[in-house]
Amino acid sequence: MNDKFGEARRKKAEFLGDPEMLRSILAKGAEKAREKATVTLDMVRERVGLKY
Repeated sequence: MNDKFGEARRKKAEFLGDPEMLRSILAKGAEKAREKATVTLDMVRERVGLKY
């Protein structure tokens, strides 16, 4: 088990040790997700006739 999850545990400890780095990574991920979601939602709104 230690061999399998050792790297993940090390990364977790690194992230928890630097909360600012973790917030930055999460913010970048949220921005990427928002960009993709906006494209998808625009397409859906257009196809169901809700785009004004």
